[in-house]
Amino acid sequence: MKMKLFAMISTLGLILLGTGCYSTVEGNSKAGVPWTRDSVVSRYERSIPQMVAVVKGVLIRNGQLVGDNTIAQTLHAKVDGRNVWVKFEDVDGRVTQMTVQARTGGGRPDLDLAIELDRQIAVTLTTGGR
Repeated sequence: MKMKLFAMISTLGLILLGTGCYSTVEGNSKAGVPWTRDSVVSRYERSIPQMVAVVKGVLIRNGQLVGDNTIAQTLHAKVDGRNVWVKFEDVDGRVTQMTVQARTGGGRPDLDLAIELDRQIAVTLTTGGR
C-alpha cells in the first residue's frame, strides 16, 4: 500500500516537473514544456520591412499566417499544426535580428521546424525572393 502511494506521488511529481509555462517571442506566456530550446536567431543586412515581406511569403508558402503584430514587430503562423512566431529587431539600422520560434500544439518545442523555416528564409533572401 505504501509502495503504491509512493509510486503515484512520484509519478505525479515527474509530470508536474515536465510541464509549466514558456514565453513566446511576442512576450506572451503559454502552457507547455519550459527549459528547452525552441528558437533560432539569425542576423541579416536587410531592413525590417524587407525582412517582414520575405518572411510573410515563406510562412504563407508553408502554412497559414495567423497574426501580424506591427507594434511588437512579430508574425504568428500555423505550419503543419505547429505554432511559429517570428520576431524582428533592429540592431544598428542596417542589420535586422530575426528570431524564429516553433512549438507543437501541446507546447513542446519543435527546433527542427524553426531551423527549416530559418533556412528557407535565408535561401529566399539570397535568391531575391524567387
